Amino acid sequence: MSGAVVESFALEHGAVTVQRSPRVLVEPTSVTVLVEVKTVSEKNIREHHMVKAARVKAQREVTTYALRGQYVRCPFPTPMLVTLTRRGARLLDDDDNLPRALSAIRDAFAKWVGVDDKHRHLVRYKYRQELAGKRRCGVVIRIDAAT
Repeated sequence: MSGAVVESFALEHGAVTVQRSPRVLVEPTSVTVLVEVKTVSEKNIREHHMVKAARVKAQREVTTYALRGQYVRCPFPTPMLVTLTRRGARLLDDDDNLPRALSAIRDAFAKWVGVDDKHRHLVRYKYRQELAGKRRCGVVIRIDAAT
């Protein structure tokens, strides 16, 4: 099954430039969306708070555009399992850095679904990561209907 490029454009917000070109693969019980956005370890980075706010805002916007580009609302009822896979040039620590690097994407997804991300009985999140080149960074969001 090959994904189709729906739309591609660049957003520039402060010192952050991100691209999104969502590719959606529809399977009987799952949906996969690729969000082309750079994620960094929020725990270890030292920067001005406005630079961080601009990056987080851009990550949320790009994630929202990628999800709403295909679906006005989530195609699955709750409960569901969401796997966030970070694709980056290097691997992050699984325990602390990976969830923090994906927190803006998780927040945007939770807002799109309409369920606060603290309700773990409705939406469960899993985190994964894989190595990719610098030009292939992004986040893959896989939504599975819980069984």
